[in-house]
Amino acid sequence: MNLSSSIDKYGFLSSIETSTETPHSSLKLNARIEKWLVMIENWSYYSKHKHNLIKSRVRKGIPDMLRSRVWVLITRGLDVKSSYTRHLYFRLCNQEDDPECISIIEKDLNRTYPNHELFNCNLGQDSLRNILRAYAFFDPEVGYCQGMAYIVGIIRMYMDEESSFWLLVAIMNHYDMRSMFKDGLDKVYQCFYKANSLLKIYEPSIWNKLKDINFTPQIYSTQWFMTIYSNFPIETRLRIWDCFLCEGPKILFRVFIGFFRMNRKLFKSLTFENTLKIIRKIENECNQDELLDAAFSINLSKKKLAQLEKEYAYKPRKEMITW
Repeated sequence: MNLSSSIDKYGFLSSIETSTETPHSSLKLNARIEKWLVMIENWSYYSKHKHNLIKSRVRKGIPDMLRSRVWVLITRGLDVKSSYTRHLYFRLCNQEDDPECISIIEKDLNRTYPNHELFNCNLGQDSLRNILRAYAFFDPEVGYCQGMAYIVGIIRMYMDEESSFWLLVAIMNHYDMRSMFKDGLDKVYQCFYKANSLLKIYEPSIWNKLKDINFTPQIYSTQWFMTIYSNFPIETRLRIWDCFLCEGPKILFRVFIGFFRMNRKLFKSLTFENTLKIIRKIENECNQDELLDAAFSINLSKKKLAQLEKEYAYKPRKEMITW
């Protein structure tokens, strides 16, 4: 183990003990990379005939050196780009600024992963600004909403500026994330309702304890849904992203329930004051393997989520807040 204050392998400033790879772990990683390279080279075949194999390997984590290539493949990012006119991104970047929009974007730039080597300099912040401005022009109904920078930031860590823009478009359109940022944030409240209902089904003891202190999901889980768990440790966050891009929004709810399931012992005696501290502490120390094992132990169907969406449509928002 080496105690250092340096840049970790993901580009973040780190001052904690970092472990060195063993020969065994390196061999295991190389074997995984070779399997992934075979799939990437034959993606059309695997995506049509071996989707369950892709899903199984994604759940184990995409090798970091291949992450950008796989994200583009599983989101069909190149198809999205090719469906629009050439050089559209650069034309969007050259449009005249909307002062109100750029003002909101500027406020978010300095607080978007400031401890990452890419974003603690002008060059990285400029690229982040360009992508967010371009998307606001591309989709004026959504424009820019606080929180979008965290999504773009993760993407930009793995690919160039224009590719990041098109992957953002794919995520917003193909994964229903666009609805998260529309006026009124109704989709976010729908997520709170579904998450709360699922917690009652799968972890009723914890649900009852949270209900007793009136501790609703909107108090602690806004970032979980709006920014795809951007406040979790980077390795855990990337594993969630891998699964989200492969399997869709259902993953957000599986992780939500898994978070509580893996920490049942910590939610036995709760007060309103200490519950948020407990949740934030777990977030910061969350083990990626334990979290995802707990998440995938939950048998959650798209049919159940669709049923909860219908229920939400008939409930005033205030009912959700007051249980």
